[in-house]
Amino acid sequence: MLIAITGLPGSGKSTFARNYFGADAHPQSKCPLFETDEFFYKPDLAKPNDGWVYRFEPEKLGFYHLMNQNRTRKWLAQNPRGTCCVANTFSQHWELESYVKIAAETHHNVKVYHCNPDPLTLEELAEQNLHNVPLETIQRMHARWEHVRTEIEVFPYRVRV
Repeated sequence: MLIAITGLPGSGKSTFARNYFGADAHPQSKCPLFETDEFFYKPDLAKPNDGWVYRFEPEKLGFYHLMNQNRTRKWLAQNPRGTCCVANTFSQHWELESYVKIAAETHHNVKVYHCNPDPLTLEELAEQNLHNVPLETIQRMHARWEHVRTEIEVFPYRVRV
């Protein structure tokens, strides 16, 4: 099964994947979590032993989406009965279509969950998202949002089918 988790930045996509499905970013986990944002983490050269820093590079976004799709395809092909999560914004249908095709190619079902940020405002999402996505970008994403008809909405602390 391919579990696609949609939502605006700061709506809890990664948290939901980890808490509800036990998903983990490690590809060897029982339910791996694949996110394009992972590719924007770079070693923090100022603190070599302290880890990684998120550096968004818009010119690499398309390439990183392809990389995420490819690793999802590879994992699904190698795990015919496995379940993985893909958590991305997916603000428009075409952004999700490539993952639906990948699932079809690898003979996996797809279930879509939408992290609805209610009751949070767009301003609160801008304040709390982990990747410092600015309010103006979140407002543009919100304005072009296309809901998926077969989705399950996830509100903070509860699921509504």
